Formats: sequence, C-alpha cells, structure tokens
Amino acid sequence: MNGEGDYRCTKDEVRNMMRDQSDVSQDLRVLEQLDLNAFDYESVRRYRIRLQNTRITSGEPAIMSGNAKCKIIDYLTDNDVCRAADISELLNLKPSRTREYLAMLVSEGILVIEGGNRNRTYRLKA
Repeated sequence: MNGEGDYRCTKDEVRNMMRDQSDVSQDLRVLEQLDLNAFDYESVRRYRIRLQNTRITSGEPAIMSGNAKCKIIDYLTDNDVCRAADISELLNLKPSRTREYLAMLVSEGILVIEGGNRNRTYRLKA
C-alpha cells in the first residue's frame, strides 16, 4: 500500500486480494483463544455511548437505556419539573434525542407534559 488513498492496483495485487478474500467476514469469526482481557474497556464504553446517541435510521424508534430512564426519573424525583434542555444537559444528548426519550416516558405514563412548545415542562405523573 502506498497510503495515499485510491490508486490503480496491478494485476498481481488484484489476484492476491482475490486469493485472500473469504466468504466469512472477519467480524463474524469467533476468536476462542481470547478472553475478556482482550477488550479495551474504555473503547467499549465509548462505543456504547456512541451507539446510544446515534439516530436509528431504519425507521425504528430510538432505544432508551435503563440508565437514561433512571437518571430522568431520579432528576424529576429531586426536581418538581424539568425542561427538555435540562435532560439534554443531564444525559449529554442532542435536543432531538432528548425529546424522543421524554415522549417515550410520556407514552409509558411515567411523565406528563405541562405547557406547550417553548414553555413545555415535564413532571412525574402523580
């Protein structure tokens, strides 16, 4: 490799790539000789956060972690009401994802909405 991005391969390089290709992706192979010590836990933690904060594009609703749900409920246990911005800051989420989470909790009957649009607040359902 020349490290400069796309370039034209020689016939020998193409043959070597074809020879080395596999029907089974490397990502699907189980590496039985490795144990949990092979994982870099900081990388796994960052991946989980990134996955949690990534918008799902398949049309399925976002999935809220139990941890996020507990943090929202704990926050509202200590505070009578909250704004979406409060929760966004608490969970370090984008406003759109925060609104999705709050809407889920409203639909589950855990939260109620007070006010509308710019003055909207949320509180625990009595």
